[in-house]
Amino acid sequence: MKKALSLILICLFLTACSNVSQFVDLKIKDVEVRAELAVNFKEKIQGLSGRENLENNQGMLFLYEQAGQYSFWMKDMNFSLDIIYINSDEIMEIFKNVPLKTDGEITGIFPVQTVDKVLEVNAGFCDLYDIQIGDKIGFINN
Repeated sequence: MKKALSLILICLFLTACSNVSQFVDLKIKDVEVRAELAVNFKEKIQGLSGRENLENNQGMLFLYEQAGQYSFWMKDMNFSLDIIYINSDEIMEIFKNVPLKTDGEITGIFPVQTVDKVLEVNAGFCDLYDIQIGDKIGFINN
């Protein structure tokens, strides 16, 4: 019994410590995006910080259990972003070409809209594909 309990605790610990990323495929208009999920607190705080780049048509999707006004920052970022605020399946607000920090200041994004998802993509993505407020976003079944 003691060995079984120890084994269960070790498995739970290893599962909690694993860095296995989860991805979803999204579609905005006719554009497909492969998005890494940020669901728990640690994933949301880390975001894309410290990464060297983001591939074309890739992003990070932040999921929230309750709709709210979620602010973002560009701490330890190495590239600029377009940040897309989404409620249900509709784009509510877009911050384009969010700059990196300058002069020791951290760029902060403070939305007006209440949302339940936020998608970060490479800067220029929204202009390249003419992504607009009011556009619909959906999950692609895999």
